[in-house]
Amino acid sequence: TDIKARAVRIVKFVGVAYKCHQLHNLQSTVSVLRGLQSPPVYRLHRSWSYARRHHASKYRRFEDLSRRYLDPRLPLYQKTYDNLTATPPFLPCITMMVAVLLGRLTELPHVKSSMFQSGYHKQENVKQLFLFVLVCDFQCC
Repeated sequence: TDIKARAVRIVKFVGVAYKCHQLHNLQSTVSVLRGLQSPPVYRLHRSWSYARRHHASKYRRFEDLSRRYLDPRLPLYQKTYDNLTATPPFLPCITMMVAVLLGRLTELPHVKSSMFQSGYHKQENVKQLFLFVLVCDFQCC
C-alpha cells in the first residue's frame, strides 16, 4: 500500500542518517534528520505509525538520533559532538567550520585574545565574528 511504501522510504532515510552519524558526518546527519522532521514528512502520521510498529529498531534509532541532534546547546549534543570529533574520520558541521575560521583570527594583530577563551565560539555573537572573519580575510588578500 501507499502507507507501507512511504514508511519504507522513511526508514531508508533513517538508515542514511544513522550511516552519516557512523561516518562522523555531522552536517549530513543533521540535514537528513531535519528533512525527516520537516512538516510535509512529519505529518504523515499513518506512515510514521506503520514505521514505529513494523520497523521498531529503526524507529528507536531515529528517536535516539533526534534526541542527540536536537539543539547544539544541550549537553547530549555537545557530548556527541566531542565524541565524534575526537576520532577520525570526521566531516565537520558548519559550527566546526566557524570555529576553524575563528582560530585564524589570532593571526591578525588587532584581534583581542579574549575572543578565543574556551566556549566563546558557542555564544550568540558567532554570526558577527563569522562576518568579521570574512571581512578580515577579504582585506588580507
